[in-house]
Parts: sequence; structure tokens; C-alpha cells
Amino acid sequence: MQKLKQCPFCGGEAEYRQYGNEHVGVTKSSVICRSCATQQVHKWKKYKYDLEFIRQKTVDGWNRRVRD
Repeated sequence: MQKLKQCPFCGGEAEYRQYGNEHVGVTKSSVICRSCATQQVHKWKKYKYDLEFIRQKTVDGWNRRVRD
């Protein structure tokens, strides 16, 4: 599992959130900053993707935005 980088705007800690589960499907996943509430949201067709794929794509999207 890949670690979330800090928020690109305030440097705050980021948190992964997932709406749904393996039984009903995932309709949305996001990463949100706990300090300034900046978030990146991904919407999914709940029947198409597995949970690890969704988590990885969401985390990858967030981490690409952060400057090293």
C-alpha cells in the first residue's frame, strides 16, 4: 500500500475515504486534507473495479499533485 503525501497547499496530513464496500460496490473515493479540507474525488461505476484498484488509483492521483 502506498503512503499518502502531505497536502500540496498547507502541508497537512491527508486521509483516504471510500464510500461503499465490496458488497454494495464503491461509488466514490477521495483523499482529503485534515487541516484545510482540500480534497480530490474519484467517482466509480460500482460494478467495475475491485477495492485495491480503487484505493491505488485514488492515492496515485493525490500523490501526483504534491511537489517533492
